Amino acid sequence: IIVILKRNGTKFYSLDFDDQNKIFDKCDEICETCNGPNYNNCLACKNDNLFVYNGTCLEDCPNKTFKTFDNKLNKICKDCYKNCARCNEEGDS
Repeated sequence: IIVILKRNGTKFYSLDFDDQNKIFDKCDEICETCNGPNYNNCLACKNDNLFVYNGTCLEDCPNKTFKTFDNKLNKICKDCYKNCARCNEEGDS
């Protein structure tokens, strides 16, 4: 369970399952939300022009990925199907 806390504009996260003694730590400065303290733990990026891929905020999606949105409307890069050289949607070739 990931709990995200916002205090004074700073985002914090907790992976602690104990509701009585939650320990919160700060997200990396590039992350809007996160599941850990590092630059590669982002769930969403602070900069709306960046895309999340494998937890890292990128200016553009890498090869064999395409730009889309997750279920919370965060910009993400998603892997193409395994046999595709390039794609702009999951089903392209």
